[in-house]
Amino acid sequence: MRVGDLAEFKEVVDEHKNVYIKDENYRLIQRIRQNVIRTGLKKISISYSRISFDDICEKLNLENTDDVEFVVAKAIKDGIIDAIINHEEGYIQSRETINVYNTTEPKESFDKRVDFLLKIHNETLKAMRFPPSKKREQELKEVEETRKKQEEEIAEIAEEDDFEEDDEMI
Repeated sequence: MRVGDLAEFKEVVDEHKNVYIKDENYRLIQRIRQNVIRTGLKKISISYSRISFDDICEKLNLENTDDVEFVVAKAIKDGIIDAIINHEEGYIQSRETINVYNTTEPKESFDKRVDFLLKIHNETLKAMRFPPSKKREQELKEVEETRKKQEEEIAEIAEEDDFEEDDEMI
């Protein structure tokens, strides 16, 4: 798939077709075919500044040249390749690749990452800075008071049991 060679992809699919059907993955493998075509088209677009539909059809090992125009148009629309279609003369013209470092894209990407990290840092500082809320402190006090009351009641019950045992002995 990474190479973009449709003929090799077909050979592999045909060779392992029974395994794919047995594992119920055959339909998934058939969908990957489009990705193989797109990868091949992307490599062709990078390699050639201008190439005819017939040559694309030959390089991708497609059966029909009419399909090539549709595939190229879809790839341009999806942003896979950056090219212009000349319908009359039957070729695609790749646009000149721009050096990304001459644009503001690296700076914008870096700024997004820095902003994200600063937000995480600030949220962490806020979480560390503020003490527990008053409501939480009140709940903890109530729990502690309840525990003390229960201990006192247990101690009183234990004392009463001791007195009853002493009275029975007398």
